[in-house]
Amino acid sequence: KPFKTLLASLFGHHWVAKAVLITLAFIIVGFTVHKQKLFGKTQEDLAWQTTLGSLAAIFLFYIILYFV
Repeated sequence: KPFKTLLASLFGHHWVAKAVLITLAFIIVGFTVHKQKLFGKTQEDLAWQTTLGSLAAIFLFYIILYFV
């Protein structure tokens, strides 16, 4: 609750704050790892794996939220 309140006070609403923070993280990581091979994988492989991982995390979040 205090974290949500902090985010809401900074950006007007905690969901807006989360979107801003995620966007900043995405941009920073994108520029940091540009043209680098991470874990011996190509960028295309990493893009697919992170996309699927993100979708799985979002799906699990809503599943857990449903049961709690």
